[in-house]
Amino acid sequence: MSDPKFTALPKNKDFLDYLESIKQGNVLSSTESKHSLGSVPPVVELPKYQVKQDQNAEFPSYYDLRSEGRVTPVKNQNPLGTCWAFATFGSLESNLLPNEFTDLSENNLINNHGFDWTVDQGGNHVLSSAYLTRWSGPMDEKDDPYAGQVHPSPSDIYPIKHIQEIRLLPARQNYTDNDYIKNVLVNYGAIHASMLWDDNYYDENSNAYYYNIAGTGTNHAVTIIGWDNNFSSSYFSITPPGDGAFIIENSWGTDWGSNGYFYISYYDERFVPRAAYTIAESTNNYKDIYQYDQFGFINSLGYTDSRSIWMANMFTAISDNPLTAVSFYTLYPSTECTIEVYTNCQDLPASGQLAATKSFTSNMIGYQTVKLDSPLAIANGTKFSIVVNLTVPAGYTSYAAVEEKIEGFSSNVTINPGESFLSSDKVSWFDLSQQPPYGNVCLKAFTEYIPTAAIVSFEPLTKIVTKLPTSEYSDNFIIKVIIKSLPSGQNVLGFHDTVSFDANLLQAVGCEIPSDCLLNPIIGEPIIDINNLSGTIDFNLARSDTAYPSSDGVVFNITLKAKDNGTASLSHSIADLRDDQGNPILVSAENCSIDIISSFIGDFNYDGKIDFEDLLLFAKAWNHKTGDIGWENATAGLYGTPYKEKDIGPATGTPPDLNVTPDNIVDLKDYLVFVEMWKWIWRS
Repeated sequence: MSDPKFTALPKNKDFLDYLESIKQGNVLSSTESKHSLGSVPPVVELPKYQVKQDQNAEFPSYYDLRSEGRVTPVKNQNPLGTCWAFATFGSLESNLLPNEFTDLSENNLINNHGFDWTVDQGGNHVLSSAYLTRWSGPMDEKDDPYAGQVHPSPSDIYPIKHIQEIRLLPARQNYTDNDYIKNVLVNYGAIHASMLWDDNYYDENSNAYYYNIAGTGTNHAVTIIGWDNNFSSSYFSITPPGDGAFIIENSWGTDWGSNGYFYISYYDERFVPRAAYTIAESTNNYKDIYQYDQFGFINSLGYTDSRSIWMANMFTAISDNPLTAVSFYTLYPSTECTIEVYTNCQDLPASGQLAATKSFTSNMIGYQTVKLDSPLAIANGTKFSIVVNLTVPAGYTSYAAVEEKIEGFSSNVTINPGESFLSSDKVSWFDLSQQPPYGNVCLKAFTEYIPTAAIVSFEPLTKIVTKLPTSEYSDNFIIKVIIKSLPSGQNVLGFHDTVSFDANLLQAVGCEIPSDCLLNPIIGEPIIDINNLSGTIDFNLARSDTAYPSSDGVVFNITLKAKDNGTASLSHSIADLRDDQGNPILVSAENCSIDIISSFIGDFNYDGKIDFEDLLLFAKAWNHKTGDIGWENATAGLYGTPYKEKDIGPATGTPPDLNVTPDNIVDLKDYLVFVEMWKWIWRS
């Protein structure tokens, strides 16, 4: 059943003409000078909106990102129509500079964008944005190199970044309305732009281009890297109305233009800045991504003459990892946004319990990721919804970005009942599966990592112990929590830590909790039982604004003393705490992460790998007896499967057939690794 109140942005005539030209086989893929093109108009243009210029903004008359080391080298797309892919990564690579140099794989993008078009049928920022926001890329160039010919991409490679923000650039109001573009260049880096290329309008002597025929069609994508307000109009083969030009990086190699660069007049009739790919994060920024919109922002739907719209996606949790962020598109600045999360939903988005909410005003146009105020625990298998309201300034219609199935372009768009919804009032919801050809709304959710293994146990430590006089000291076993810097708002599980030992041979004579390490007991008070067989504690990791951990991060320090001579056994296990329904119990750990370490088994962190910081292959134990100095073989060992290697200098021995793989993983399952153990004995 269709909803007559819906309105969509009008289709771009140039896009429709291009689809028809593909059917007729009349696509212009190269210039008269045999340079490849490939930029295609998008399905829709952004809704008209006059962006207010910052009256206090001041920009220099000349600016060039190259002078700041924020541009990667010129590349060559020839002979394929892939300029749009090079413009995409020209922008993204620039955004990562100067702190991080990357060379991203255009070949992977053109092979895996998912749309109908073949490599030589072109593309645009719509294809790039869908590929990047669903985390299909970007890949490293060395893993999938561009060879100037059509060839498949390997299937066993993984993205090196997660894209969490894309800024879309609104149409200029006039030819000198360039402050928005300049602001993006200065603050975020290079910009993906489209233009109409015709060799007849290029001046080879001054490397200047000006196309003066009005219209909207484009055929080439380039990267804006700067501007020059004083670039003379006399440098162009056709004189524009005034001075000024953008500095452009092309993708036709360094033997073209000015080492691959040229100028385009501010007054060019077909020059359209499109997008800047502005936030690229580490791939461990989130754990799970909940999404339906594989093809991203193709069109948008709104309610006629309504400045407000509600959009929603319903998901089923695939893990216990807590929900931490939501992403979506805003198409106007000054958009008032409200995010709501409902859990234990029935058939409609707002049918469950309201579990989280966040309101703010967005001044950006494009795709953005918004952190919730605090992570939200959602048990595996729970049905939940992400509900977002977008309210735009008076006089405009609010739109929700959606997919659209278009034959010859996005024919693989699919939508199932009960996934995506729109509403004008959050009371009556319309299931978008009933509104073909539209697909899902562009609305995603993200979780952070929580270890899913309920219990981590270690092989028992067996060592020879000796009963000592009261004036002598025995071994001191330490359980640590090491706190490291992480972005604000990270959460960790509560943990139950147990150390068990032989009561006949060992006696726990002390258990210390440093006062500066903030422990938040979450099931009653911490349990420290040192009189019986074990020392245990229930704890979680947190940090207040005034409480910081000690330098070594000790959470509790159990001192054991030998009661008799013999071979004692000591074991250690860590379990994550859960409530009665089996949900992980979380605590906010601002600016923290957790590594749980036991000195007698080497460094352990909850990714299940030994850190080797305190571990040596065939290490020795140190004994100091009555002034004599000597070495004894360590008596402790640990078996296991792949552990992460850390270079700490030369070891004292190497097991036979040590297998170190290219990714620095050491396979220990077939041999013993001895733990470095220090025993300090003083005899008076």
